[in-house]
Amino acid sequence: MTVSPLRQFATLSTVSVELPPRDEAEKNRLEELTDQIQVFGFRALRSALDWGYVPYNSNSGEAIPLQSGMLVKIFKTVTEADLLLELDDIHMDFSEYHHGFPVGISKEKWIELISTEAPAKLTKTDGRVIYGALHAFAETGTEGHIWTVYEYDKGGYEGLNMIEAGDNLQVFKNVRAGEVLWEGHICFNEEDVHDTEYGEVIRDPTHMSLEEWRKLSYGRHPAIIMLEGT
Repeated sequence: MTVSPLRQFATLSTVSVELPPRDEAEKNRLEELTDQIQVFGFRALRSALDWGYVPYNSNSGEAIPLQSGMLVKIFKTVTEADLLLELDDIHMDFSEYHHGFPVGISKEKWIELISTEAPAKLTKTDGRVIYGALHAFAETGTEGHIWTVYEYDKGGYEGLNMIEAGDNLQVFKNVRAGEVLWEGHICFNEEDVHDTEYGEVIRDPTHMSLEEWRKLSYGRHPAIIMLEGT
């Protein structure tokens, strides 16, 4: 399909912005930590949270900052979209990975797809239908990533839904219609880096609370972003 340059089909996202150290002491701490972790290909830095979106047609997968005045429509379900993948009555292959890979797609394609956190519809064997973002979940004790759909408009462990044998899964891009969770012009305060309970934030939203906007952005909700002429 042809996407208008003024209208972007995308998922909401956060943007991590690197900031200079606050003082010489913090600079020294970051340098010491970098010395410890650079062998793993990482470096320590000070960063702050900002807000953006990732178009489905993005080659880099990097988030583009959102701007005040943009008209945004945010969905919590999917009724019209382009289908990327459909797996019915999922079977898992555990021969190469103890959490398994779904049969019907190569492991390389599966890892590439789940890393995009694309919109998905998961139908469980008990009939429950869950809309959310593909998500590779890991924490201490999981011994690797667990394949899940992170349910829209949920938070914490409550949003995690494992993709299991017998489930049906559909994965989408270019979500054009669904149940609308919120629609309106977004607005942010001027840039002013400040501490919050979520770490440092560059801009606070004024169109809704910081907590609500953070949950939508971290949840990678599908959205339509109007860039101009709004």
